[in-house]
Amino acid sequence: MIIFQAEEIIERDNSVEVALNKQIKESDWQSLTPAERILADSDGEAFVYLLENDEGFHHVRITSEHWQALHGSLKSEKKVFLALDGETAGKLELTHFWEEIKLLLENIKGNNNYGKEFVNKVEQTFGLKN
Repeated sequence: MIIFQAEEIIERDNSVEVALNKQIKESDWQSLTPAERILADSDGEAFVYLLENDEGFHHVRITSEHWQALHGSLKSEKKVFLALDGETAGKLELTHFWEEIKLLLENIKGNNNYGKEFVNKVEQTFGLKN
């Protein structure tokens, strides 16, 4: 399993980039496709977008330090890309990103099954409290 850690969220004129600085083999990068699902890691305070290839699922972790930037871009619904620097530079569109985020936020709102601290942080960051 490959685990990518978001380093920065960058809003461009026509897109939003989840910037990474991980080194990965070109063949591994080219094999990845969006699984079009986002999960919550309440213990690690992260949203996890799933990628897949023949070897299984891989994670793009967006920790709480980047949530404010996501919140700022949420209404724009610009296409979201995973942007890899270094020798294997390239971009991969994270399809259905905003739809999945909205579904996840709706599920988290008021749902202490995720843990009270996590729910409070999500609700405060994304303005979900009534």
